[in-house]
Amino acid sequence: MNYPKDAARASRTWLALFFLVVGACNVQAGPPLLPDLVVTEMFASAPLDGEVSFNVKVENAGELAANLDGTDPGPEDNVMFNGYLSADTSLESGTDTLIISVPLSGMLNPDESIRSEMMTTFVQDGSLPYFIVSVDSNDDVEEAEEDNNVRSTPLNAPDLIVTELEILLVTSTNYTARYTIENIGTGPADLNGADDIDVFDNIGYQNFFSEDEILSSPGDVGAGGAFLFDPLPVLQPGETLSRQISAGRANQGERPFLIMLMDNSNKMEEANEDNNMAIAIVEDPPPDGVWVLK
Repeated sequence: MNYPKDAARASRTWLALFFLVVGACNVQAGPPLLPDLVVTEMFASAPLDGEVSFNVKVENAGELAANLDGTDPGPEDNVMFNGYLSADTSLESGTDTLIISVPLSGMLNPDESIRSEMMTTFVQDGSLPYFIVSVDSNDDVEEAEEDNNVRSTPLNAPDLIVTELEILLVTSTNYTARYTIENIGTGPADLNGADDIDVFDNIGYQNFFSEDEILSSPGDVGAGGAFLFDPLPVLQPGETLSRQISAGRANQGERPFLIMLMDNSNKMEEANEDNNMAIAIVEDPPPDGVWVLK
């Protein structure tokens, strides 16, 4: 047996173990896991009764659940949605006007989200043209990021939705439908665009035949579209417009769903650009090919 070599090998082994233990003891702890509340969506609508509705979505983007109830049994220390009127898109304490507070409740786990609707009535004279919502304004929840709790929306923005898409008549070659659009925003919707004479500046629509109810599926095909022709009104908040359209079915195939996308070219800047779609079903007529009243 070679004692000097064995002793040297044992010495190196113990030395390595020593540095491994010391290194493990000196490992620095990472930052604590915390929740992170983020306002990811907010849309404003103004029904005809004069109230303004703000639909707000908040998500926990952190790594720990957020307790929205606080520590006391009552709502006094719950996490709050606060709504402000503002001259710009920045929340500034002392200058913006608080008009509504809504308490939240429950546990919000990481990657989960909740929606809250805030209904309020206020006088809008144009001097404070923005609405700002802030979640956890009182810092009741310790978060990983404290500067991402605010979102703003203009108070004078239109928002068009298709409230009705009804199939009226179907033949083997064509379909006829009636649609209704409504301005649910807080400002007027000028359907004529910036140029009252140029029809190509008007808002328009594009229809699609689809195998499902999802727009932009791989098999979707065009099903007619056009600019809206004059005379077109300026839709005030809560007002509607109904019209009738006809188009061909030559390329429908095995696609029963008709999807209408209003303002498909984004001619109009809206408070919410993701709610301009409606869906109906176009079925084949009887074998004799007669018109079918839907």
